[in-house]
Amino acid sequence: MNPPTSAMYSALQPAPPPKKRRLEYDNLRQLLEEGKVELQPMKKSETFVKWVVEGSSKLAVYCEVCKSFLSKNSGGSLTEHVRACKAVLNPQLLPSVSVNHEQKKYFLEKTVDAIAKNLLPKSYVLNDGFTECIQAAINIGYNLKKSGFGPPNSSELVANEKAIDHSFTSRVDKHVETLYAKLQENLKANGGAISIDMKSLKDQCACYILHCFDAEWNFQAYPLDLFSCDDSNFLVPMQKLFTHLDIPVDETPIVSDKDSKAIKQRIPCAATVLENVCEYSLTPKILKLDLPADVIKCATNYLKLLTDLEDVVGDIRDAPTLNDKLDVSFKYEVKWMSQIIMVKKFLLSSSSDFEMIEDYFKGKNNGAKFNKLKTERNSFKEFVDVFKPFPDAVKKLESLNHPTLQFVLPTLDMLQKHLETESMLPNSSKSKLAKSALATMEHFKKVLIKPEHSFALCLDPLNKAELYKILGAPVFQTIKQLFEKEIHKMDAIPIKEEASEFNPFTSINFSLPAAVETELSLYYCEKVDQKNYNIVTWWKNNAKRFPAISHFAKRILSIPASCALMDQIFGSLNAINQVERSEMKAENLKILVLYRSICLANLD
Repeated sequence: MNPPTSAMYSALQPAPPPKKRRLEYDNLRQLLEEGKVELQPMKKSETFVKWVVEGSSKLAVYCEVCKSFLSKNSGGSLTEHVRACKAVLNPQLLPSVSVNHEQKKYFLEKTVDAIAKNLLPKSYVLNDGFTECIQAAINIGYNLKKSGFGPPNSSELVANEKAIDHSFTSRVDKHVETLYAKLQENLKANGGAISIDMKSLKDQCACYILHCFDAEWNFQAYPLDLFSCDDSNFLVPMQKLFTHLDIPVDETPIVSDKDSKAIKQRIPCAATVLENVCEYSLTPKILKLDLPADVIKCATNYLKLLTDLEDVVGDIRDAPTLNDKLDVSFKYEVKWMSQIIMVKKFLLSSSSDFEMIEDYFKGKNNGAKFNKLKTERNSFKEFVDVFKPFPDAVKKLESLNHPTLQFVLPTLDMLQKHLETESMLPNSSKSKLAKSALATMEHFKKVLIKPEHSFALCLDPLNKAELYKILGAPVFQTIKQLFEKEIHKMDAIPIKEEASEFNPFTSINFSLPAAVETELSLYYCEKVDQKNYNIVTWWKNNAKRFPAISHFAKRILSIPASCALMDQIFGSLNAINQVERSEMKAENLKILVLYRSICLANLD
């Protein structure tokens, strides 16, 4: 018997090996493109599934959705294929694949992590909008699908408030003691500091943050607790925290904008000091500064302008229908130097913005104020010129994940030189304001600067020479003596070597006085390449060369320049403003900050 003359005789042979079948389907695709075979509708099936025919012979099945060929004898596999491709066209027509317990648990953990990362209110994830976003993500990722089923139902994944609360509290309860034990070990070995942020939350809710290095020179800030307290008793919970960590209050640096006789090693918050410089520059009388009358009068005039602007902006913020239409929106500022940012926004406002604001204020109390402010743009520009470097300076001093204390003295020096330049301009309102700011800065520098600021700059290998330029010879000599005295206290520091490198003569080196002197001499002469310089990386790489100094560096560089860090803990993008955040209960915040620290310590 002669074989069939069909061009696709080979395609009709039973169950050839997969590789051979792919070749046959490729051949079939070519014949389809050349018009030598055609497609015909398949009865009792979806319109996108066709017979591939040559004459009266049915050769295979073709799916127009995924552009693939199937055997004409596919049977059940063809049914599954049709159902899957139908889901691509309209996933809602198929039943949702079930979400199992482990998947729900995994998603709950991710939800809790997301809440803790930015300290979000639970309402941010317990809403229809969040569920719709999840559903959209599932639909987009449905290429990895289960045949015959549509995407999972997102409502099965989103946990309720009770489940989220339980997940938080159970995981905090499980790991909190391990967290404190780990931090206690780090503090005893490497030192550390506590910062107290008392101005970011409502009701005087203080946040206690521990800053320290670990043995591998990883620097981290651990928010440990929140307490609703007033000025008189904020030290009580702090004492409990120190007892829990088993560290002495008298020997631990505490960065705070609140002074207290009970804090022996208080480091003033540099960010708060710079904000005070801007604020009290407009009210120099309060500080009883010795300034000419015309300078004081000029500062008072600027204060009046800012007060009027705050009143006008307050009304704009209270009118969301107006605020949302503006090219430059006056939403609440949470970050640094809100007054300067507010003035910058006013200056950036377009003419159309001013027209809308003017229409809004017609017949209202602050309408006259707004009309007057429009004529004072030059005064506002002068105000911004004087205080322009301050927001960036504060931002530089407010970093959670990097040492910042070494920046304080250079930053103050830069700001002082800027104000001196502005104050030497021809007699003008701007120069008078700069003179007031310069005198105010001199006043607050006496409050701010501590020996630790000088030590930190001295421990910056790249910029240590700047200390002499900033302090001058007499003060520098005093600081140098204090610095060397502290280094000599860092005695009997073992250097850990790898087991393969063990040498009984060198594996444990003790920093004896003579060795410390040599170490200091080498460090003072050390030259550092500015390219790719990172202070922590440098000390990590050179700790064995300078064991005593590096041990002191861990203790000093762990002290933050600022204590106003809660806004960063709440997210680098400030997703939550102060108004929304203040609605969160202190107890919930307390659990959130502890959970965040547990994640930072890699305990969960």
